[in-house]
Amino acid sequence: MEWISVKDELPKDGEYLCVFIGWDDMRFQRVLEYYNDSETWDDWEGNEYKKVTHWMPLPKPPKN
Repeated sequence: MEWISVKDELPKDGEYLCVFIGWDDMRFQRVLEYYNDSETWDDWEGNEYKKVTHWMPLPKPPKN
């Protein structure tokens, strides 16, 4: 899987994704959900992230 820039494409509504966040001098990855209607990226606790630069689909879960 390759990282997709948010400048090139946005994910489908309601998808959980692996995202890359660039914030000042910090860089980190999280699993967030994207909402098209509000263009927000949220975690399971309702925290909103605004500095998402790239995303990729989560891998498929293991079979067992």
